[in-house]
Amino acid sequence: MNKQEIINAVARFCAEYNYPMGSCDLNRGDCIAISNVFAEWLEEKYGVQARLIKGTSFLSPIGTDAEEFWNRMPKQSAMHVVVEIGNHIVDLSGSQFGRQYSEPVYDMNTLQQRWGELYYIDPDPPFVNMIRKQLLSKTPEMLEQERRIMMQFRKMLAKKNKGSKSKRNIDPKNAGGDCFEVAANFVLNNPDYTLVHGEVMGRGPLQDIWFSHAWVEKDGIVREVANGSNVEMTVEVYYLLGTINQPYYQNGKMNPPKNNTIRYSYDELIDKLHEYETWGPWELTTETGY
Repeated sequence: MNKQEIINAVARFCAEYNYPMGSCDLNRGDCIAISNVFAEWLEEKYGVQARLIKGTSFLSPIGTDAEEFWNRMPKQSAMHVVVEIGNHIVDLSGSQFGRQYSEPVYDMNTLQQRWGELYYIDPDPPFVNMIRKQLLSKTPEMLEQERRIMMQFRKMLAKKNKGSKSKRNIDPKNAGGDCFEVAANFVLNNPDYTLVHGEVMGRGPLQDIWFSHAWVEKDGIVREVANGSNVEMTVEVYYLLGTINQPYYQNGKMNPPKNNTIRYSYDELIDKLHEYETWGPWELTTETGY
């Protein structure tokens, strides 16, 4: 594909997904998601195989408009992912602090001038991109799922004393939301389900806030039962929304998954209830202590 054909393809992609050019901010690490989706879409629509390139250690200036912003950041903490098509680079998330620093299509030489280290990375699995496409499309179903989960998270954090409701008043920390009690009781009544305790991150207004949560799973489906809710969705979608066992962008850099989940079968749940005499969490520790 020549440059004009690539530009036309980018415009078609943005129109198909109603994606405003440069709307993903480099500081949030959104480049990983949008670059993966575009590369997969390009092969599906045009039969063109693209490669993903990760850049680290940016070299100032990166675009005249953004130079002053980039110079304030530790260079080694920055990273970016773009799509390579022949000798051209597609950069769909080219904004920094809300300001676009780049045209969406430029040449490899420009990329080399902006980043100290470049290397190829493997694309994410198709099922991950499927979830990303759903989120990009903003279907009513996905918006409703996310809204209900965020309502649950906000209820939990609004408690003065956060944590689980205890069977005995042995720890003030365990006097808040009901997720641990409700999830445990659900498994007690449905032994074929698995109880999961995990560390999750809020989204939107709760971005970067980590806390403990409890839910139940069966056959790749999560059921969210806390605070009167009864929402089902795939494990992949739920874990993506809660940043559960997912790479995440925080404190100016990409971080590896926390992988901080603990699973309990029905028999293990019974043992923990007898051992701790609380609904939980029993063995889970989190960054914030909640």
